[in-house]
Amino acid sequence: MATANHSYWLIAALLGQSLLINIAVQSLQLSQYTYYKPIVIGANLVSLSFYLMVLLLIKKISELKQQQQVLERKETELDSVQSLLRTVRAQRHDIINHLDTVYALLSLGKEVPAREYASHLVQIAGNTSHLIRLEQPVIAAFLQNKLNQALTKEITISMI
Repeated sequence: MATANHSYWLIAALLGQSLLINIAVQSLQLSQYTYYKPIVIGANLVSLSFYLMVLLLIKKISELKQQQQVLERKETELDSVQSLLRTVRAQRHDIINHLDTVYALLSLGKEVPAREYASHLVQIAGNTSHLIRLEQPVIAAFLQNKLNQALTKEITISMI
């Protein structure tokens, strides 16, 4: 932000100098003395160069603002993707625990509770599987996080 303010002050100074040069040039042009002609031409060139510098500064400031906006969007997307990665890691941990539970039930010969438990897990996986197929990673990460929060609080969500 300090660089942008510095640039604005520089633009204002250049425009002010250019205005003063133009005022001086106008008074010299109205003069009847011909020996002022080279001074008038030089002053006009200096004034024109100030205007060109101002235009270049304005263009550069505009480019920097656009780059800053792109960077902010990318940072937001990166945060969302990192959040999604944390969610996937947590789900992987939960899946390993669920598989251990199913394995333990089967090892104890309790097939009916193991099937019920596995059926419940398949239902949960079905609710979240289509979110991962979204083309927008930011939206997918947001929805995945909200869905996981709801599932941990045992809130039922139906997807359309």
